[in-house]
Amino acid sequence: MEVVAKSNSKRMYSWWWDSHNTPKNSKWLQDNLADMDSNVKKMIKVLEEDADSFARRAEMYYRKRPELMQLVEEFYRAYRALAERYNHATVVIHKAHQTIAEELPNQVSFIFGDESHTGADGDPQTPDMRPPIRARGDPDDVPFGKARKGLKFDDGDETVSEYERATKAEAEVAALKDFISKMEAEKEATLAQFEKNLERLSNLESEISRAQEDSTRLNDKASSAEAEIQILRQVIEKLESEKESTLVQYQQCLQRIADLEEARKDAGEVEAETLALKESLADKEAALDNYRQCLTTIANLEERLRKAEEDAWVINERAEMAGVEVVNLKQTISKLTEDKEASELQYQQCLNIIADLKLKLYSTQEETKRLSSELEDEAAKLKFSEEKCTVLERSNQNLHSELDGLLEKLGNQSQKLTEKQTELVKLWSNVQEEHLRFQEAETAFQTLQQLHSQSQEELNNLAAELRGKSQIINNLEVRNNELHEEIQQAKVESLTSVASVESLQEDVSSLKETILKLEAEVELKQEEMYCLKEENSNLRECNETEKIALVEKNLMLENSISHLNIELGAAKGKLNTLKEACQSLSVENHHTAIEKLVLVEFFRQVKSEAEKKSTARKTIDKLIDAETENLQLKSNLLSIRSAKDRLEDRLREKEKELEEVKTEVCKERCRVELWESQAATFFCDKEVLAVHETLNKTMTLEVAEAYNGLKSRSVDVDKRRAIVLLNESIRSLEDYVFVNGPSKGHDSMNESLKVEDMCLRIKAIAEAITEKEKLLLLENSNAYSMLETAMKQVKELKTDSGGGGRSMRKLSGKTRKQSNEIEIVTKDIVLDQTSDGSSYEITSKRDTLELDSHSFFELKPVKTHKTETAVKAKAKGKSLSEESLVVDKLEIFDGFMDPNIEVNKRKVLDRLGSDLKKLENLQITVKDLTIKVETEESEEYATIKGQLKEAEEAVEKLFNVNEKLSTKVESEKDGNRSRRISEHARRGSEKIGRLQLEIQRIQFLLMKLEGEKESKAKSKVSDTKSKVLLRDYIYGGSRSVTMKKTTKKRTAFCGCAQQSTSP
Repeated sequence: MEVVAKSNSKRMYSWWWDSHNTPKNSKWLQDNLADMDSNVKKMIKVLEEDADSFARRAEMYYRKRPELMQLVEEFYRAYRALAERYNHATVVIHKAHQTIAEELPNQVSFIFGDESHTGADGDPQTPDMRPPIRARGDPDDVPFGKARKGLKFDDGDETVSEYERATKAEAEVAALKDFISKMEAEKEATLAQFEKNLERLSNLESEISRAQEDSTRLNDKASSAEAEIQILRQVIEKLESEKESTLVQYQQCLQRIADLEEARKDAGEVEAETLALKESLADKEAALDNYRQCLTTIANLEERLRKAEEDAWVINERAEMAGVEVVNLKQTISKLTEDKEASELQYQQCLNIIADLKLKLYSTQEETKRLSSELEDEAAKLKFSEEKCTVLERSNQNLHSELDGLLEKLGNQSQKLTEKQTELVKLWSNVQEEHLRFQEAETAFQTLQQLHSQSQEELNNLAAELRGKSQIINNLEVRNNELHEEIQQAKVESLTSVASVESLQEDVSSLKETILKLEAEVELKQEEMYCLKEENSNLRECNETEKIALVEKNLMLENSISHLNIELGAAKGKLNTLKEACQSLSVENHHTAIEKLVLVEFFRQVKSEAEKKSTARKTIDKLIDAETENLQLKSNLLSIRSAKDRLEDRLREKEKELEEVKTEVCKERCRVELWESQAATFFCDKEVLAVHETLNKTMTLEVAEAYNGLKSRSVDVDKRRAIVLLNESIRSLEDYVFVNGPSKGHDSMNESLKVEDMCLRIKAIAEAITEKEKLLLLENSNAYSMLETAMKQVKELKTDSGGGGRSMRKLSGKTRKQSNEIEIVTKDIVLDQTSDGSSYEITSKRDTLELDSHSFFELKPVKTHKTETAVKAKAKGKSLSEESLVVDKLEIFDGFMDPNIEVNKRKVLDRLGSDLKKLENLQITVKDLTIKVETEESEEYATIKGQLKEAEEAVEKLFNVNEKLSTKVESEKDGNRSRRISEHARRGSEKIGRLQLEIQRIQFLLMKLEGEKESKAKSKVSDTKSKVLLRDYIYGGSRSVTMKKTTKKRTAFCGCAQQSTSP
């Protein structure tokens, strides 16, 4: 291949390779021409190099440019030296002619007759006016001084004869004739070289014409490629129209779903739902209008892009870029077909959702027949949920405002994207990969949801099997539980919506950051453009100065070569014009190279802008999904309100029934007491299962967050382990419910006492668990803070490329260890509280309950009811604060039903005493938190300080209320007044529960702020401190570490409680 390349180069530059017939009678001229020959060879070698890509060629151009400039300068120096020697030779010849004319007037005509030949033979060499012996010596030793001294007769000696002078003159004439012959030989050589130069110029013109033909051919190819691009764009538009049709079908499915949901509602709610649907349709139409506007802007941008492409594709790489663009458009067509298939799958999923909604409609119609009373507290909870919904609506409005701001920013950015859309199709491959990753994450999340739904379905099946066996269960309790479950579902849905809104806010913040980064990049690119323009202007100025210098040099050369003949002058004029043409071509090549570099930078900017646009589209889609979720929440709230109205009507009816039941309660006192004890056991089991359910929920949340952050399967193992632990805890509860039942004996009195003792202990366990459920919320907040610190560690470990895998494994092990610690702590809390609170409760209530033989034989169906309520609690999952309020209601119910005033007083005093302890613990925690917060001075801590002051005031008020109620209970003897006081005590305990939740929320916020400030080493210390605070909060600072260890090692105090074992 090298031989072929050399032969081609020789054929291409034959005008140079054939121009080596240099005259050999001048050593200096031969050396100078050899230097020029080597320089020309180097220039040809540099120009012959080629590259595969445009960027490589541009790099070669800028790298070889100084070398070419150096060679041109050397070539110019050689040419200038030749011109100077030629000028010097002409001056010498003129002086010699003058001396000959003075000394030999007889030969003047002959010499001046040959002067034209000498002028024609002007060659850039200094002919040394030496004698013939030194003709090939040093050219700088010019002996004209000697010649003139020999020719000046006036200054010489008078004794020199004319004969000697004549001989000297003849010798000088002979030397001049030899020099003239040499000059004529050199003249012929230069003429031959000039003819070869003309041939070279003709070859260059032919090459230029061929290059122009190649450029026209490439232009034709580019036009054909643009036609193919237009065809592919038309195909893309067709696919987009099909996508719009599928979106219309999807909207129709949503409309059908809304119609099915309307069937669940009464006639009074139809108008409100139609208004909501109209608003949702208006929002969707607005979103579609925005989408259409985006499409129109994209079409306008594509038209402008086409114009820019027509102007830009002038260089040789135009056909290659068009081919790449065709390939990318084919990829977009394949992606759009995939989007179409995905939309069809969504349509099928909508049909499945419609079928599921029909089934849910049928099930809800059956459930609405069984709803009942006890809605006083539920109305407050519904108001709380409505307040949450209003907060969500406000956050949604804020998101809308942020979306409008983003849309305005996108409009501004779209104006900047008018000239930067040529390589937008190249980004679809990256978007497709991200979409696949997102689909994988969604499939993993759906598998987790399927596992959770399967567990719920299994529990529902068990509940259905146990419902057939339960015969003596009170309908009021069942309906109350179902109402709690529906409200919990609404709260869970609201929490999911809050999480989605937070994720959207994070996406919006990330979009803002990307927009800022893109603006910074755009500014950098503009600065680079300005720098390139300045360099271009500098180069143009240099070219102009060089042109001016060349013009001046050409004038000097024309003046120096004025004595040459007319043909040589005409040829020289042609040569100058050709040089100017070559210079203009080089300048044009320089400009085209600069334009190529500018286009490369332009394409990179377009890529970044396209990425930003794709992220903006994703955020718009997420916001649309959030709006649909909010609409669903609104519809659910409307259904809950309608159910509330219906339940209030039924509550009024049931109040009448309760009045009738109260008359019968006094007659069946023993039976009611047995039911109360059974209800206590049921609530105990239910609350234990609720604790496990909360643990399960926290573990599932940890699994989801760890999956999104770490993208590993270790968290799935933790979730399975948590499910296994939950199943084992349920089995243990079922074992002690079914195994530790009462056995028939001979003495009915002893059996009744045993059953009474067992019921009292179970009731004590229920009260202890209600106390600890509130504490579990604090532990969950600690777990969340630990999880956030772990997520921060994961983010820091992701940046570290060295120890990535080891740190991920350590972190997964750490999360497992934390989850196990949480579970062990909750089990120990349950056993400690039951063991501490049982002794007092057993002694205080042993004398109040009496059982007969008839009620004793009704224990077996109660067990089934206990398991049923436990399964329901596991399947639906109540919040801990609600469970504590239910237990308080149970105790109030005891107070209402018990006619013995002394027993009621004792119960109310017990309640007030427990509330007093709670208030003391709350006061201690509030003081600790205020001491912590006083050192900080940020805005977030200022808001927390205000909340702590409000909490202190509320604690003081509750202290005063508790003291007043305790004094009234001790002084009052009337039954009606004691009932009122018990009602006030119940309300006070509810307020204390709410205050506990508020303080726990403040503690969670403080832990979150501390976790953001501290490093990894300090995060471990904060975890230990949070555990110590939790222990102090649980035990009120009255227990030591040794006491805690002994309580953990304590054995089971009752036959119905089973000791917790680690899995």
